[in-house]
Amino acid sequence: MSIRTLSLTLLLALAASSLALAQHDQHHKASGVDAVRPLYERIRELYLKSADLMPEADYNFRPTDKVRTYGELLGHVANENFLFCANALGQENPNRADFEKVARDAVAAALEAAGFHGDAIGYTATTGLGRYAVPFRDIQITDLTCGARGAATACPEARFVLDIGAQCSRAIRLRDGGKVKEFHMNEKCAAGSGGFLERAAKYLEVSVADIGPLSLHAARPQAISSVCAVLAETEIINHVSEGVAVENILRGIHNSLADRALSLLKRVGLDGPVAFIGGVARQEGMVVALRDKLGVPVHVPEGPQFAAALGAALLGRQRFLKTGRPAAA
Repeated sequence: MSIRTLSLTLLLALAASSLALAQHDQHHKASGVDAVRPLYERIRELYLKSADLMPEADYNFRPTDKVRTYGELLGHVANENFLFCANALGQENPNRADFEKVARDAVAAALEAAGFHGDAIGYTATTGLGRYAVPFRDIQITDLTCGARGAATACPEARFVLDIGAQCSRAIRLRDGGKVKEFHMNEKCAAGSGGFLERAAKYLEVSVADIGPLSLHAARPQAISSVCAVLAETEIINHVSEGVAVENILRGIHNSLADRALSLLKRVGLDGPVAFIGGVARQEGMVVALRDKLGVPVHVPEGPQFAAALGAALLGRQRFLKTGRPAAA
């Protein structure tokens, strides 16, 4: 039996156990776990034996470009074990990220770097996808609102905001005070976001930090025409096999992202300067591609990946000064 087949067998067995147990009350959970335990122990034994047989140097082995490495497969199965077994036992998943600890550690590091103590914080505003996971917050604000405010503050001449992060791209039309007048986001496909660049870097065997500089050296950018992330990745692999220079492929990717960005910005009535924020704005090649494509001034604030955090701080301060007390978070 192959490693991949073993993983599917284990996951299906555990999933079936979890689904069956979910139909019974807590009193019957233990007996359901006992019923599936022999199968679990057998598969666990096979996984441990395979891990002993596989040399550590080969943990990065990947049979094809479209599947996990051996090490990633083992990690995936371990994570799913935590999920399904915790569900079967009616317990909290012990492998869940501790967002509160991460948030407190980040605050402590920021205070230390600034030379302040913990009691220096009078009000806490959170934003981003994890904004609800910080229990000591006073207010939570959407990253759309915060990104607009931060961009408008850092780039007061901007009338539009383009925010490209790891998961999505957003075009925002601003009104006075850095407020959102209108916005549009990319569709579900990941080909218009920074996550696509991360995957492309893996295929091209370059670091994410090198994407921007390499793109600037493209002599003949290679067009990426697919609008689907999966098909675009296939295009990249084909270009590599055909010997197309890495820098030309990267500039083609940046041009493709710029085309998508233009489409989004047109939907909010693009006719003036744009503030470019988000992690992708740190890539010089992407900035050049945007300036070539948009036909309007493109401004990149210092630390564009922190624009939403800046907006959250400004809006949190505004709320505190106005009310003098925490909001209902």
